[in-house]
Amino acid sequence: MIGIIGAMDEEILELKKIIDIYEERHILGVTFYIGDLNNKQVILVKSKIGKVASAYVASLLVNNFKIDYIINIGTCGACHKKLKYLDIVIGSKILYHDVDVTAFGYKYGQMAQSPEYFECDKNLIEKAKKFNNVFIGDIVSGDEFVTDNIKMQNKINTYFNDYDILACDMESTSIAHVSYLARVPFIIIRTISDVLDFEGDKRDFSELALESCKLLAHFIKEYVYEG
Repeated sequence: MIGIIGAMDEEILELKKIIDIYEERHILGVTFYIGDLNNKQVILVKSKIGKVASAYVASLLVNNFKIDYIINIGTCGACHKKLKYLDIVIGSKILYHDVDVTAFGYKYGQMAQSPEYFECDKNLIEKAKKFNNVFIGDIVSGDEFVTDNIKMQNKINTYFNDYDILACDMESTSIAHVSYLARVPFIIIRTISDVLDFEGDKRDFSELALESCKLLAHFIKEYVYEG
């Protein structure tokens, strides 16, 4: 059984259209949509935005269903000039960009009593490499909708220079953290909906949300079909 988590209605709406949903299960205020996608059993759920909400839903998912692996889908902001709108990013190493317990000897972005980063399942990443025009790299998350590219680039250059940070969002790392604790394989698959101001392009996030999510739903359909 494959668990699929998206943060917003827009991020799960297109998948709901192509999944053959045969059951809705309500657990502690969260609706889980159970169905088939390309002859694979999947559970689709909306987490809402942010680290706490996404961790809560990921915990409910792994505690109430027998999950083979988790796919976290959604939109994200580009942190690298090579990325453009609607590019697909596959996470490799996943970190927090707003966690600082360095006073206790941890690296910036590393939660206390946790690994330095959370790593997406290598087999799931290899499967993603079969597709054209995907970018594989590291993702940072925090409870901040990033709009200031200079601020984010300064943070990356200061604290994450050893990583290949491609994108930022608000849920990937918390879902990765829960998956790590539950020992459930996971992968992060995101589309670029915001390139900040690398090229002075100021396209509005909402203008791209629907297009991004349609593209992502098509990709997930093919990804699940591959096994």
